[in-house]
Amino acid sequence: MQPFRIDTSPLTAPVTAEDKHRYRAHRSSTATRIFTALGASMIPIVVALVALMVIRTVFGSLPTAILLGIAAVALGLAALLFVGVFRGGPSRIQKLKFAERNGFVFHQNEPPQRLRGVLFGTGGSRTNHNVFQMHGNVRLGSYSYTTGSGKSRTTHHWRYVEVPLPRNMPNLVLDSKDNDGLFGTNLPVRLSRSQQIELEGDFNESFALFAPQGYGVDVRYVLPPDTMALLIDNLSTFDLEFIDDRLMIITTGSWDVHDDAPWRFAEWVVNVLHPHIVDRTDRYVDDRAAQMATPAHGQQTNQSFHERGTVSSSGKRLKRSFPVVSVVFFVVIAAVVFLPRLLS
Repeated sequence: MQPFRIDTSPLTAPVTAEDKHRYRAHRSSTATRIFTALGASMIPIVVALVALMVIRTVFGSLPTAILLGIAAVALGLAALLFVGVFRGGPSRIQKLKFAERNGFVFHQNEPPQRLRGVLFGTGGSRTNHNVFQMHGNVRLGSYSYTTGSGKSRTTHHWRYVEVPLPRNMPNLVLDSKDNDGLFGTNLPVRLSRSQQIELEGDFNESFALFAPQGYGVDVRYVLPPDTMALLIDNLSTFDLEFIDDRLMIITTGSWDVHDDAPWRFAEWVVNVLHPHIVDRTDRYVDDRAAQMATPAHGQQTNQSFHERGTVSSSGKRLKRSFPVVSVVFFVVIAAVVFLPRLLS
């Protein structure tokens, strides 16, 4: 069988007039494009206003010529952004051509609700965009959400690869230690430490593994030494999650789909990781769920149960914990800063 290869040339090839005409039906509605273009065109204007305020604060008044020059540059950039975004730009057409060339399905936006896992239920204004559905139903996409409000509002960007599995699995999280921050995990939720499992060898140096309580034997079946080595060598900077019938591979930042690197990574996922993980999970059976089933016709019912890949309710989702360390740290800092003022 020939290995899966991705032709990235359409992502860098110039967009022709014929391309624009051919993919015209894929463009957004006029109202949507106007709204998006107006939002984009405001960026240089806002930046220019902030820059002028800072300059005037530092240096005082400025010559009229400089003010007019800054205004002209800001308005010029705003006009270019408005026209580029309204027309759709070459990027969208290149992605459509790329998807067609490789037999993919491209979604500019997909409902974020279809994504599952510790990352995808946090924050507001969630978007699931630039999604490419590839061979074997493997998906590559970018995801964002916001936290806070007003001046403290922050947008968080993540990228992911979704790998389908042949059956439902217990909820396992492999939290990469390479991308941890000052307070530990970079994941937006904290998992109960009582669920953490240590495996053999060097695996614990690369990942913190969380599994439902009582699933230690199951973890060692799904993650034997060769699988652990594969993950350490290739995915140590990613966080991974087995959830239901899929494996989510995630890390911070959006995919630059015009770059070659994401697609070489996607080739490895499709050619190496996907068949390897399918082989490990295809014959998995959750004995707890099997024991709870009540066979009506002996072995036949039990076999049908196994084919459905049912997971016990205790294994479907990990338990979350409260970030005590972070809260205590900020309380101490606040006390040090504000308590002397209150007492004075």
